Amino acid sequence: MLFDSIAVDRIGGDVVVILKRGPQLDDDGNVIRDDLNDPVQAERLIPKTGCSFDELRVHEEDASTLTNTVTGRVLMPFDADTNGITAADALIFDGRMFEMQGPRQLVTNLDGTPNHVLCTCWWIRGDGTDG
Repeated sequence: MLFDSIAVDRIGGDVVVILKRGPQLDDDGNVIRDDLNDPVQAERLIPKTGCSFDELRVHEEDASTLTNTVTGRVLMPFDADTNGITAADALIFDGRMFEMQGPRQLVTNLDGTPNHVLCTCWWIRGDGTDG
């Protein structure tokens, strides 16, 4: 086919940072453990360009509480980093940390080749401000 060799490496103009959470590894790839033999947790920031981040904003108000919620729908080019996103990770966009709502979804082309990754995430603030 004419377009078989074209890779999707730019879906949009947004930069999204993956906050990868997991156990800290030593130089040999082994999990580092603390004094109680629990894995030492680590976070890595992995910036990704060429993404498309769409937001759905909801503002709720009752007698005592104002709540702002933003649900993000994020399309990211497929690579090892985006394919490895889990429900434990978060995405940072526009100064906000969005928690993942389940694992990433891998989207393939008609031939079954990975094309891009879809993530659903959310950010919430309960004091009525939008910052």
